[in-house]
Amino acid sequence: MRNHIRYFRKLRGLTLDVIGREIGTTPQTISRLEKGAMTLSTDWLERLGAALKVNPADLLDSPDRQPIPVIGVIQERGFLGPATSNGLLIDVPSVDPVAVEIGAPLGPFHIGDMLICEKFSGEDLAKVNNQDGLAATRDGVNLLCRIIASEKNPLRFSLAPFQAQQAVLYDQELLWAAVLIMRITYL
Repeated sequence: MRNHIRYFRKLRGLTLDVIGREIGTTPQTISRLEKGAMTLSTDWLERLGAALKVNPADLLDSPDRQPIPVIGVIQERGFLGPATSNGLLIDVPSVDPVAVEIGAPLGPFHIGDMLICEKFSGEDLAKVNNQDGLAATRDGVNLLCRIIASEKNPLRFSLAPFQAQQAVLYDQELLWAAVLIMRITYL
């Protein structure tokens, strides 16, 4: 059976040896469980879930669960930089989710936070007003900010950065916007 043990182990930066010691088994057994060469019983799921700090069900592969694309890392001043990971496996109430990692302190967000957003484009951009999220302008600016629709044209926006000393971008035409729906903070 396919599973996500290796994904969560690597995400947490744990070795086979460390996770094996934590749940009372060998690194070889953890490797076999990751590869599906050993039966993944409910006992193994509970032990691994506790060690990896995830719901045991999250370790199982679901045919309809797709990774949320991580589109980049938010850098200083809220600008989007290149991604350092491919995807995030988590169930979210979203039709078109995207995720970013916080790479520099910004407003209420801390380094390492993962932000999951619902992506809107075209006419659906009219649904985005006075919300925090990602904005991609036609000028190539990708920014984490407060997205505020224009009163005159609901498809033009002002983008208010989280840093007070940074200028607001007015009257912007967006390719897409992604409204913040979930924040994951690792303790």
